[in-house]
Amino acid sequence: SPPPPSPPPFPPAPEAARFTISNPADQIATSVAVSKNGYLAVTGTSQGKFIIWDLVLGRAVGRLTPPYNATADANGNPVANHVNSIQCVAISEDGVVAVSATIDYKIQMWHVPRQQLLAQWQAHSSFIYDLALTREANGPAYVISASDDGLVR
Repeated sequence: SPPPPSPPPFPPAPEAARFTISNPADQIATSVAVSKNGYLAVTGTSQGKFIIWDLVLGRAVGRLTPPYNATADANGNPVANHVNSIQCVAISEDGVVAVSATIDYKIQMWHVPRQQLLAQWQAHSSFIYDLALTREANGPAYVISASDDGLVR
């Protein structure tokens, strides 16, 4: 039987949606992930800030209210702080769930539309270098992480 048809190509973003994400001068972007539809991105910084970006509007839209270390960016948008540098981030294809992992061995899971911290856990006993997120429509999210402790969970 013939192979399944290829998905249609993603249309280029309108000119107005093209921009450069600028972190404050003391923030180094360490990771970025983009939702499959291309409308949302998440970034992590060396100072432990997790930021949600609307790529159509070209600005940070994260209004996260975690129970710890909440601060605001230059535009007054709240951002969440990990204790240490964020090493990696991922966002589900539908942009509903995002995760961040840090060198303090923790993973945080966020519900993006609700701007809510869903869970935080100690995932490894050493640095987390990468993670992936998979989620089927309206189903549970699964996080896979790789660490310097030699484990993939």
